[in-house]
Amino acid sequence: MKEKHLIEIAYEYAKENFRKTPFSFKELFDALEKKDSSIKNQASDLYIEILQDIRFISLGKQKWSLRENFTLSEINKITSSMFGLEEYHEEDAEKFMSDSEKKEQISKTEINEDFSDFIDTDDDSDSDVSSSDEENDDDSMSKSDDFEENDEDMDDEMSDEEQSDIE
Repeated sequence: MKEKHLIEIAYEYAKENFRKTPFSFKELFDALEKKDSSIKNQASDLYIEILQDIRFISLGKQKWSLRENFTLSEINKITSSMFGLEEYHEEDAEKFMSDSEKKEQISKTEINEDFSDFIDTDDDSDSDVSSSDEENDDDSMSKSDDFEENDEDMDDEMSDEEQSDIE
């Protein structure tokens, strides 16, 4: 008989014993260690495997569960709240928010409004931008010409001795 990987044993144990109840890694590992004491030094390996295994989901605050116990909508809410990917608020959520959470929500809204000035939402071809770039090129050429003229004026102001030192 082929020996099972520790992650498979952990999954089966969690499915049979915790069912829909959230559990800590310590609870899971202690239970597995009671069944097989040879895994004592494999805690870190198992933890890494649980992090990578899509069958497990972290609920935050050191609690885990099996992903199969949740709907896709619930999983999205969990991951969004944990990783700040998206704001999720139930109706009347503001009633339950702390003052700091309300301030954070307001500041995020203000930041998004500030960036709206930089986002080009119209459907034009931005032809104004290219024409202004051409004007900038013309300006830079004239500035270069002015520089050369100033350089020639400086040559005229130098004495013959200073010019021979340069050459």
